[in-house]
Amino acid sequence: MSNYNQNKEDVPPFSRIFIVCSKELREQDLRAPFEEHGDIEDLYMPRDRNTGDSKGVAYIKYSKTSSAAAAIHNLHLTTIKNVNKPIKVMVASNKNDKNDNSPEKHNRLFIKVPRHVTEDDITEHFSKFGKVESVYLQKDKTTNESKGLAYVQFKSFLDAALAFEECDRHYKAVFATPKQELKRGRDGQDFYNEGIHSSNNSIHKDNTMDFYNYRNDMPHHKDGINSLIRTPPQNYRSVCVTCTPVVSQKHIERLFGIVPGMQQCQFTMDSYNGYSKAFISYEDERAAAYAVEKLNNYEFPSGEIVTVKPDNPLSSAANNLTSIVNSFKNAVDSGSPDLLQLADAIAQASTLIKAATTGRMDMRVDPPSNSRQELTHCSVSL
Repeated sequence: MSNYNQNKEDVPPFSRIFIVCSKELREQDLRAPFEEHGDIEDLYMPRDRNTGDSKGVAYIKYSKTSSAAAAIHNLHLTTIKNVNKPIKVMVASNKNDKNDNSPEKHNRLFIKVPRHVTEDDITEHFSKFGKVESVYLQKDKTTNESKGLAYVQFKSFLDAALAFEECDRHYKAVFATPKQELKRGRDGQDFYNEGIHSSNNSIHKDNTMDFYNYRNDMPHHKDGINSLIRTPPQNYRSVCVTCTPVVSQKHIERLFGIVPGMQQCQFTMDSYNGYSKAFISYEDERAAAYAVEKLNNYEFPSGEIVTVKPDNPLSSAANNLTSIVNSFKNAVDSGSPDLLQLADAIAQASTLIKAATTGRMDMRVDPPSNSRQELTHCSVSL
């Protein structure tokens, strides 16, 4: 039974391949040549629901990135089992991938290096794994000193995969974000018009601490936030943040703390796959909307890209409603129903229906002031 899910990120990265082949080929025909290149975790061949015939494509998941790269290197445009039509083999993409066809997506690594290391040192070490085409060491534009970060471009995906798996762990190698996505991240940032000093779309180093100190003096009640932020509210108070490569919780909190009113940061890190995630909540809807508007596609000076999306309020509301309904059901089962709970459940159900049909969410339902005085009727308008 295949466990293929096109929405799920593969672990390790780029370890699943996509094959275009003849409809005559069966799973066992593919398994034999492909398992020569590594341990196969899953093989999936989509079939027509009505006829059961193969669609002429297949997915193979390997346990290692280098196995997938070796299969592509050795089997792309070859023939299998006396079938004249050559197969095409490539890295499988999920629905969230953007630059699927960019060759540098699979050939370039992003690494951390000691500040004294030179480009020649990096080339010498990584040439052990394959052909290094170029090394770019990030340097401070003012002092020309190394930032301790570098990009290594390989000739092939196989070379990059071997380096990713076998290089010294202190390099913390991850596959680099394609340049097109980095460019989109730069183009999407515009802090200057909002009074935040920026240069090359990164917050200016000499002005950053001044701004943080200024932020600490900002009013953190709702009126103060509304006076500082002109972004209209969007009916959510929390945002989902993804950053690749990994950025520490301290830097995420510091960046999103620029927006006044941050209440909580729930942070997780996946060092193996090279990304970190956080759920940030604000005390005001304007602040959350402002964070999405201004921080989505933000690029840290060291090259990490931040993606910011609204957290799904419908999901939270549905969970709250489920909890209320379960509590009321338990109260009914025990013979002591609370009509206030029923009223609250009806009110939130009405809100969910409104949100589903209009796209707007408002969970702030205020019970009538006399609701505790008279419990013989439901006070919510139906």
